[in-house]
Amino acid sequence: MTRTVLIISNRDGVLDARIEKSAPPLPRNWNDRVPFGFGAAALPLLNDSMQLEQYGNTLAMGLRQHPAIAQVLQQAFNAAAQQSHSLCFVVEADEGRQIRWETLRDDRGHFVALDGRCHIGRIVRSVSAEDSPRLFTPPLRLLAFLSGVGLDATEEWGALATAFDEAHARGLPVKAEVRIGQTALLAQAQGECDAGLHPAINVRAMPANGLELEAQIRAVRPHILHFFCHGKAAMGAAFLELANAVDHVLPGRPGSISLAIDTLAQLEGLRDTWLVVLNCCEGGQSFNAMDSMAERLVSEAGLAAAIGMLEPVAVGEASRFCAVLYPELFYLLEGVLNMLPGALPQRVDLSPAMSRPRRALRDLIPPLKGGARWTLPVLYQQEQPFQVFRPLPVAPIAPAAPAPALDWAVVRAKTETVAGMLAGLPPDTPAEVRDRMLALLDEAPVVPAALRPDRWGRFGQEDEDLGG
Repeated sequence: MTRTVLIISNRDGVLDARIEKSAPPLPRNWNDRVPFGFGAAALPLLNDSMQLEQYGNTLAMGLRQHPAIAQVLQQAFNAAAQQSHSLCFVVEADEGRQIRWETLRDDRGHFVALDGRCHIGRIVRSVSAEDSPRLFTPPLRLLAFLSGVGLDATEEWGALATAFDEAHARGLPVKAEVRIGQTALLAQAQGECDAGLHPAINVRAMPANGLELEAQIRAVRPHILHFFCHGKAAMGAAFLELANAVDHVLPGRPGSISLAIDTLAQLEGLRDTWLVVLNCCEGGQSFNAMDSMAERLVSEAGLAAAIGMLEPVAVGEASRFCAVLYPELFYLLEGVLNMLPGALPQRVDLSPAMSRPRRALRDLIPPLKGGARWTLPVLYQQEQPFQVFRPLPVAPIAPAAPAPALDWAVVRAKTETVAGMLAGLPPDTPAEVRDRMLALLDEAPVVPAALRPDRWGRFGQEDEDLGG
């Protein structure tokens, strides 16, 4: 799959773009900053399908002002399905973060992010990112927290359970740890698991507070971390608000579990995570000049990838997105999950997993909310697709066989025999001859050094020079 990286910046209120990376050959000016001719404020509203089409056309027109980008878009938009193109945006202009780059349309009026030919994602740079392969020992572990005040997680639970059941039935090594806050739903889910309906899933109650939640992340060290909850921002800080069991039964009570994005980004258990999914309310929305929650997890934690929403979504939208996202992820990761130990590392670009979930949101009937809902899920990734490596199993070190017990009668007889032979030698016998006789004591059964005679066959005395 061809991968192109575009840099979006701002000069005097006008958006501009340049190519940072793409497949050659390219025009000589590929790295020049070329303005769109308009700023973010000139883009249409997104209240209906006609405005959405105009929005995508306007973005494509602005990008095509750059001759090299126009050439790249022509190649990307006309790629065959088996030769798909990944188009990644590095957005340096603050106002560009809320732009729906995913709405780009080709010359035939198709939204390219929906049909699988051109996968659109966003790149986040991080000083803490590492390009070294991430070690993977099966199974793939998911940890999901499904609980927000006023949110019914029934559909979300069903979507996750179905995806993991299907993956397990296909023989993929997957395991899910799911935490649920609603008492009735928790009892239902645990009953299903006890009945053997979900062999790859373990269900438990939501933790009581934020410290317990953090401890669970550290303990599980998930490859995928999933949140179905509220997102909040206050006093310049962004955080996730989750509800424990008590919060669900006391009306008007806010969620007791508050997890700051800064805290989440620093958790040790997040070091090996491949993907964080912030599903539902405001999980990826920018607040004023703040970066989005999902984007900050990639930039600050060095996370491989994160998915968030550009504005609040309805519960049904979140669950529908979840229901299609995870089968796509498992399909995309199938080669990684089944890789042989010691095989070469595999690079993983998650952007192809976003096309079908977006189509699922577009095709919701009846639509749960107006506007371009399928454009809300946004994928943020590191500049380089992450690598996965499955190490060879380490063979256990066999314990050393215990030394056989010494037969002291045999040892004594052997020692006295050698000592007698040494004592009977002529005084001018060469030292090497005497040493060869002493070496007989190194043969089994070995005589301990403290019990051996000297070169003259004497015990308990220091050697003297021969002939002395």
